[in-house]
Amino acid sequence: RREAANWTTIEEERNLVGAVRLAAAEDAGAVLIDCLTLWINNLLFEDPGLSEDDMARKAEELVAALREGPPVCVLVINEVGLGIVPESPLSRRFRDLSGRCAQIVAAAADEVYFTVAGIAKRIK
Repeated sequence: RREAANWTTIEEERNLVGAVRLAAAEDAGAVLIDCLTLWINNLLFEDPGLSEDDMARKAEELVAALREGPPVCVLVINEVGLGIVPESPLSRRFRDLSGRCAQIVAAAADEVYFTVAGIAKRIK
């Protein structure tokens, strides 16, 4: 359906700031980032020592690029902190990094929706 609607797909594993800037340079009317959770996974795989401060910096850089980028930006992130506390330290760090990223992006967003079982609830 995206191809029929003339969407351009940019597959980027880690450099979302660069992808957003590329979309802006190509005069994209909107950008959909699907999803931040996979981005965090890729960053953590690249650097297992990624800290919450590092994640906060990367999320803030992304937010800054989005503010300068296309007029409509939609970001998807999975809520991974509602279940049990993961047993492994790496899994706990992933959960915490995801939460930190979500907080920063949500704080900057005009609207935030929480979706469960296909039902979206506006929370901001």
